[in-house]
Amino acid sequence: MIAAESASGLFYGVQTMRQLVRLHGRRLPQLVIRDAPALAERGVLLDVCRSKVPTLATLKEVVEKLSFFKVNQLQLHNEHAYHFPRHPAIGAEGARLTNEDILELDAHCRRHHIELVPNLQSFGHMMHILTLPAYRHLAESPLCWSLAPTVEEGYRLLDELYADFLPAFSSSQFNVNCDETWDLGAGCSATHMEKVGPGRLYLGHILRVRELAARFGRRIQMWADVVLKHPEIIAELPADITLIYWCY
Repeated sequence: MIAAESASGLFYGVQTMRQLVRLHGRRLPQLVIRDAPALAERGVLLDVCRSKVPTLATLKEVVEKLSFFKVNQLQLHNEHAYHFPRHPAIGAEGARLTNEDILELDAHCRRHHIELVPNLQSFGHMMHILTLPAYRHLAESPLCWSLAPTVEEGYRLLDELYADFLPAFSSSQFNVNCDETWDLGAGCSATHMEKVGPGRLYLGHILRVRELAARFGRRIQMWADVVLKHPEIIAELPADITLIYWCY
């Protein structure tokens, strides 16, 4: 017998039963299992924008495998491999996911008790966009790696990308990434950085991105690598921002 207090709990109880069958075949041991998650969010991040872009069928298979192991959050790391209707030139040189793909994948995730969290680079890692002639003037430096936080048009670009991207997801969270801004302060924003310092220059962009995401009903997640280098700004981060930490 499987008993649970929620639909998710019942689903995970079935996965436990499947795992037992996988281990023991048709002759199951007599036992009692009392199970509860140690972590409320158990996520996997899959890069879909460098090298091969997975097909929708492959992504659905990934979801099914993750749900078997009781993973309940999936993010598709994306920089440019998406069809943005307002900016169709972005990612046009290769395979891209579409709104229709995400709508179908999001529904598939919900059936398997997985939250599909939108993920889109919003500061560094934007080379595939910023090297396009139409967007080069939005780059911080000739490296075309980071968006220049002192060029207002860059925020209009992000607003339009979010408007194309976010409605396909049912999650209330949004990973804006904003990691590894290697060239920040090395070009357009150099003068402003001299006035406010690198930490506050970075913080200003995060607050703008948070405001943009809130317009679409999203709370942001972001990588913590830059913030940890400037601990003086941590106290000024709004409490609704989730910092994600990894070790290099």
